[in-house]
Amino acid sequence: MKIIASAAIIRGYKILLVRKNGRSFWTLPGGKKEDRESNKNCLIRELSEELPRLTIEDVSFLKHFNGTAPQGNYRFKAGLYLTSLNGENIKPGAEIAESKWVSAEILEKYPLSETSLLMIKYLCSKKHLSKRVW
Repeated sequence: MKIIASAAIIRGYKILLVRKNGRSFWTLPGGKKEDRESNKNCLIRELSEELPRLTIEDVSFLKHFNGTAPQGNYRFKAGLYLTSLNGENIKPGAEIAESKWVSAEILEKYPLSETSLLMIKYLCSKKHLSKRVW
């Protein structure tokens, strides 16, 4: 089973989603752990590759999720981390086709990976992410 680290990066009422090159679905930023790498170091490395202009300020573990890769070729255990970043200019790294800040109200317009959807539902249930109240 592969180990993955995923970042919940939330600003106001929006969460940062990424779409990797060649994929039609959106995910939380992050990726697979390399040999002898801690989960936190994995997240830091993946974020620096995917979002190179941003600086990580804080990382807090929230929960593990089990899932299957969208291609169906492997199972994984993903750690979800609440992450704060410094920087306004989000320019995706080479493996990311696009990134977007998305509010909870319009998340259904974005095709999400199954595990990312579970993670976002968890974030909403714990009040880390919520719909704007007028």
